[in-house]
Amino acid sequence: MKISPLKLPGLYDCLIVCLLLLEIIIASLTTIISPLQHLLGFATFNAGLTEMTSKLVWLCWLGILLHLNSYFHALQIPAMMLANILGIAAFFMLWLLPYHSLIPLILLIIVIYLTLQTAQRNQAKQQKTKQTKKH
Repeated sequence: MKISPLKLPGLYDCLIVCLLLLEIIIASLTTIISPLQHLLGFATFNAGLTEMTSKLVWLCWLGILLHLNSYFHALQIPAMMLANILGIAAFFMLWLLPYHSLIPLILLIIVIYLTLQTAQRNQAKQQKTKQTKKH
């Protein structure tokens, strides 16, 4: 599968999902293991998520820009437009409410699923049209 402006946000979302899962694991461990609280500088789960996510705001802006670009490339594909709108909403939520990172995490997983399904469907349609043109 080639990288295109339509699929690039899905790849970026995979990276962000992994990063969010890592943040959640680190924030959870700091609430359980007290020496980590002093090492990392936060004592509660929400404080940890807010602290870690606030340093990565530029990743949210990059995600919003990638989804906007993909949205304008996908004006003929309703499922991809929905995926991009959900992706933009997830990154805005991550930027404005970093301590509620589970909701954007779930939205980004849905976006990745929609992007993959739509890309596979479009690829199958393109192969069918190529086969009909050959015959």
